Amino acid sequence: MLAALALSIVTFQVIEPTLLSSQGSFGPTILQSQTPAAACLAMLASLVVGTIIAAGVSRCFQCSTGLLVLGIGMGWLALHLQTVTEVALHGSFHLLVLEGLVWSVVILVIAIVIARSAGPMIQPMLDPGEPAPDWAASPEAIKMGAAGLAALPVVWLVAQSPFKGQVLAATIIGSIAAGLVGRLIAPTVQPYLLFATVCLFGALGQWVAGIMIPADQLETTITSGGLPRIALPLPIDYAAGTLIGLPLGLQWGSSFIQKDDPTGPESSAAAS
Repeated sequence: MLAALALSIVTFQVIEPTLLSSQGSFGPTILQSQTPAAACLAMLASLVVGTIIAAGVSRCFQCSTGLLVLGIGMGWLALHLQTVTEVALHGSFHLLVLEGLVWSVVILVIAIVIARSAGPMIQPMLDPGEPAPDWAASPEAIKMGAAGLAALPVVWLVAQSPFKGQVLAATIIGSIAAGLVGRLIAPTVQPYLLFATVCLFGALGQWVAGIMIPADQLETTITSGGLPRIALPLPIDYAAGTLIGLPLGLQWGSSFIQKDDPTGPESSAAAS
């Protein structure tokens, strides 16, 4: 387990030199690096290797453990990148949102691949003979996906500054909240869609926050610490926070729900 965690961290750490920004610093995003194509290829390679490591860990332990290992490796890289201030001063919020949308698809694919290799992510609370609802196109799936909105108020509350440790913590805690809510309101469906919607709603929140800042007041807003809190986490922060926090929130939610076993001792005593 520790060896897999160390290997996951190294897998993402080695691509840090490909993420140099136009200002010469590391990060803050992939699409706004000096060489976006090389950065995308390097990140894709790291994600493939990291997913293979996570799938192996999941087979030995459980799905949530593999996702945690992958998320920590990604989060370690995120901690070494520049903050959203770099984007606000020298980059584009539109590209930032686009990157967030891409991350939502990538995280969804990773969650499905790891779950398919290691077994279901959760135990659906189904009645005997009740078919499992589709994870992507059912009313239960829609409710599960909508639970991703629960991450935003938590991110707004926790992220008081653009410092990397704080924004990463905000996305992790926000994802825990989203996992808890999703498990409680949609206990019969696999939560794959939730992995995409946390990143998706995070990107949309950044877009709304970005367009609310007048261009002629941008530098004043930054120097006064007035950037909207919802815009502080970067796409990779949301991606790493989702992988770390959602499994924890889902497990937490499972502890609040319980399906009665019709063959259990209480049922047998009632029948007699």
